[in-house]
Amino acid sequence: MDENSKAINIDSPLYEGFEEISTSSECCCPTTARPTTARPTTSRPTTVRPTTAAPTQAPCTCCSAEQRPITYDKCELEKTETFNNVTLDCTGRLLDVNVTLRNVCPNKRIAVAVLVYEGSTLLSLKVCRLFSGDGSNCIPTLNAGRFCFVFDDDPCPPARTLTVRIVANYLER
Repeated sequence: MDENSKAINIDSPLYEGFEEISTSSECCCPTTARPTTARPTTSRPTTVRPTTAAPTQAPCTCCSAEQRPITYDKCELEKTETFNNVTLDCTGRLLDVNVTLRNVCPNKRIAVAVLVYEGSTLLSLKVCRLFSGDGSNCIPTLNAGRFCFVFDDDPCPPARTLTVRIVANYLER
């Protein structure tokens, strides 16, 4: 039996020792309870895998509130259409964060994260990996890019305060 396929029998004293350790109040690890079902009689599971996919959430319908065909005639470059009484749906807020790093070492891979909080609750985060560029001198400023976030909200949302935190670090020496 190879090293990776060894298992502990549930009737083994080793399993009981593991159960005692894993249920200790001092341990921070997940616990493994003693199985409550009978031991399997076959070496492979006998449960049939489901053949239907799990239900998925319906996509947003933000692009079909009002629509009508608009036809351009041959060589017609401009057309004006008027839409009246359009319901304002799928509104929200856009947060566009530009990140510039200062005093960056050359020839380094860098990870940059932008975290958006409301109070102490993390709402969203994005992470990007980039290369500082070749050279032998410190780079005074390095554009790490734009990080865009969208938040759904009411059509006329009340005031809202978000906190943006930037975390950046080198990925190698």
